[in-house]
Amino acid sequence: MDTRVLYEERLFPIVRKIEKVLAEGVDMDPEFEEMYRAAVGGGMRFRPCLMYIAFAMCGGEPEEFVIPAAVGVELLHKASLIHDDLVDGDALRRGSPTFCQVYGPERAVIMGDFLVARAYLAMDGLEECVPGEIAREARRRFAAVHCDMCRGELLELMSGTESPTVDYAERVLQGKTAALMEQSLAIGAVLGGGSALEIEGLAEYGRCLGMIFQTVNDMNNLAGFDSTVKGSALSDLVQRRVGLPMVGLAMHLGEERLASLSDQVRSGEEGAARAQAELEGLMGEGPVRDWLDRILDNLEERALRALSVFPPGFKRHALESIGRDMFETWFWEPDKGDEKA
Repeated sequence: MDTRVLYEERLFPIVRKIEKVLAEGVDMDPEFEEMYRAAVGGGMRFRPCLMYIAFAMCGGEPEEFVIPAAVGVELLHKASLIHDDLVDGDALRRGSPTFCQVYGPERAVIMGDFLVARAYLAMDGLEECVPGEIAREARRRFAAVHCDMCRGELLELMSGTESPTVDYAERVLQGKTAALMEQSLAIGAVLGGGSALEIEGLAEYGRCLGMIFQTVNDMNNLAGFDSTVKGSALSDLVQRRVGLPMVGLAMHLGEERLASLSDQVRSGEEGAARAQAELEGLMGEGPVRDWLDRILDNLEERALRALSVFPPGFKRHALESIGRDMFETWFWEPDKGDEKA
């Protein structure tokens, strides 16, 4: 079974249950119901899908037992997107206006906080599904990943104008992106009754998957592919956002050349076009791309090795195939919603 069939036949029914809870499971004030639905709408529910697969890999059943945590993870993810777009000043996400662009920064702050609060309430629903000690461990991991995500954002904001070290960039990526994928899988494994080895194996897979996911997205931004999905190309360069591609550019070009490219982008259309052409080439081939490919290859090897604790079979193959195909165009096709990451 290929990844597309897997999603449509096995995962989409779970997604529909999650979306039903998101849409109907809250006593919503009519004054901001539309705004709430805009905040939680759209997307493939990627992290809840990862959680469900981990739950199933560890023998979890029935599937309803994982729904409260899957909803909690999705709400936390949506909150992080709203706040991230606000901090970064992005006008678009996946080609559609961001929440803060439509509703303003004040409502973006409060709606993000509201989704976080709803996420914790959703996690409380685990008490009705699984033994108390399992529910407590899932909630502990959920609170920990929330802290990790905030830590990653703060580290990025504190990085200054100089390019960070590889270690610093990895800490930012681990907090901002990888941590939630890691704990989506780990919490699914906990709820499914997984052993310590199975839980750690799935957590490691999620860590690596998240690092790959964010690094490839950062490469796409520097290659100029984000102009139609984020409203501006090369925003990572101009704002000196922390990421491994930016570290690689600083290592191989030097700070002075990197600053010059940033100035070109700001200088107008002609300068921006020259800078974009150069960066697209650097992201496509040469020493910077080679350095990034070595990092990505190592992460992929680590991810696949982490799953070796599970015997070969359909469920393990399903998780491997998602990691392999998550950058295919169909994976985020528009008819599954406006925001897909």
